[in-house]
Amino acid sequence: MVNLRIRKSETPGRRITGWPDMSDIEKEIFSNFPMWFGKTAESMGDTWTPSVDIIEKDDSWVFKAELPEVNPDDVHVTVEEGILSIKGSRKFEEEVSEGNYTRFERHYGSFERRFSLPSGIDSENITANYRHGVLTLSVPKKEEAKPKPIKIEVK
Repeated sequence: MVNLRIRKSETPGRRITGWPDMSDIEKEIFSNFPMWFGKTAESMGDTWTPSVDIIEKDDSWVFKAELPEVNPDDVHVTVEEGILSIKGSRKFEEEVSEGNYTRFERHYGSFERRFSLPSGIDSENITANYRHGVLTLSVPKKEEAKPKPIKIEVK
């Protein structure tokens, strides 16, 4: 998750004089923040978590994972003991030939998402489609797990 901090512009005449520039203090605090938790700034890009939508349909469960700039060959999907796993990695390959980066907000490195599947799924017939950076998995339900309409006669 990317945290974006938005600062409102100061109202003229409301600034307290004699105080250090808060942006300098914030820079010092936030530059050391990852190290307080045993991570260096370089290791912060080692993992990331793609967003996934899960949709239940009458005949299947559909999982849509956002995987922009991920090579489909680097994505591995498995189902074991009722757990659907989506694993992969996104490599940083872009090199800046002019200028310098000002900010990195996209994450690179490996990822893994795991989901418990409900009983009554047909794990042998899962289909996958990867298009425009979105991985779509369709996990069909077994016939006995599909909802069946029951007609009730009103008298």
